[in-house]
Amino acid sequence: MKKGSKSLWFIILLAAFSSVGNGILPVSLKEKIQSAGYLVDERSNVAIMPDGTFVLRAYKDKTFRHSAILLVSETRFDVVETRDAGGQIIIEPIDINADGVADLVISENFELEWSIRIYVNQQGFKKVFDGTSILRPEFKDFTGDGRLELIIKTDPYHVSYDPLFCTVIYQLRDGHYQPMPKKTHRPTVVFPSPNGTFGGRGCMSRENCMSLPTKSGQVP
Repeated sequence: MKKGSKSLWFIILLAAFSSVGNGILPVSLKEKIQSAGYLVDERSNVAIMPDGTFVLRAYKDKTFRHSAILLVSETRFDVVETRDAGGQIIIEPIDINADGVADLVISENFELEWSIRIYVNQQGFKKVFDGTSILRPEFKDFTGDGRLELIIKTDPYHVSYDPLFCTVIYQLRDGHYQPMPKKTHRPTVVFPSPNGTFGGRGCMSRENCMSLPTKSGQVP
C-alpha cells in the first residue's frame, strides 16, 4: 500500500470513530431497528455505552406518541422500556453505584417538567428510580464512597411559572433511590438568581422539600 493510501485510510478510520463518539447511529443499526418495526428518532440524543452498544429512543408507530428506549449493537437488540413519548430526551451512561459498570440515566422533557428514569446495569437493566423534576437532575457524591446521590428539583406548590422550587436529595439504598432522612435536613425554598447563585428561605412542607448539604456533606 502506498504512503498516500495509508494516510487516506487512517483519515477514514478516524472519521468513523469520531462519528461513533458523537453518538451517530450507523446505517446498519438504523436498518436493524426499522426491520424490528420501530421508527428511528433522528432528533433524539443517541448515547454509547462503554461496550459500544448504542442507546436511543425510537417510536413504535407513526403517531410518535409511543416510544421505546432501545439498546442496539450488531449482536444485541434489547428494549429497556416502553412508554408515552415526551419532547427533548437526554440519555447518559453514568456509573451511579460505583461498581465500575455504566448505568443508564434518562431525562425526558414533558413541557413543564422532566421525567427521570434511572436503570442500574446488573446483567440487565433494573429500574431504581422513576420520578419527575422541574429541572434536569444532578448527581453528587456527598459521602465519598463513589455512589452518587440524586438531586431532584420539585415544585410542591405547583407554581412552575415562578422561579421557585424545592430540592430533594435521594440516596441509593436497598436497590432503589430513596429520599435521605428528613431529620438530617432543613427544609428550604430555593430561588435561582440572575447571577447563577441560590438563596433560600423556609419551606412550608417538610414532606416535599429538603435542603442541599454543603460541600462537606453536612447540612448547615
